[in-house]
Amino acid sequence: MENKKLTTEELNSVRKLQEDYAAITNQLGSLELTKIQIEDRKQALLSSLKTTQEEERKISAELSEKYGDGQIDMDKGEFISREEEK
Repeated sequence: MENKKLTTEELNSVRKLQEDYAAITNQLGSLELTKIQIEDRKQALLSSLKTTQEEERKISAELSEKYGDGQIDMDKGEFISREEEK
């Protein structure tokens, strides 16, 4: 069987398809990398949240031991005991 020459238009169409596939593949790879980076950032934030929650529990326990049950008025910087609330 004899080889047949493609027209310039046909050859350009095939090249365009190859370029489109390469661009899509590149974008998918970039998207996957971004996804990995987001997951890494999420894990770092979750770790920071856990550390912050542990610090909150520690400070809360220290303040409860020192002042008893109650709450803090952050605007006034005062401790309001549960007994005073009643």
